[in-house]
Amino acid sequence: MTAVQKFRVNKGAEVDPSLRGRLVALKVRRDPLAVEIAELQNRISNGEPTITPEKIA
Repeated sequence: MTAVQKFRVNKGAEVDPSLRGRLVALKVRRDPLAVEIAELQNRISNGEPTITPEKIA
């Protein structure tokens, strides 16, 4: 997302309270997902097995 797009979204959130609530909820969700993505990418790059005995049990 470009800076102009972010500005437009934030400007819209100021006008529409329901949009602001949705934007806040998405931002809250974004941070943990970014951490999870980084961890999964690290596992893939390290060649860690995807199926382990612990997952099967």
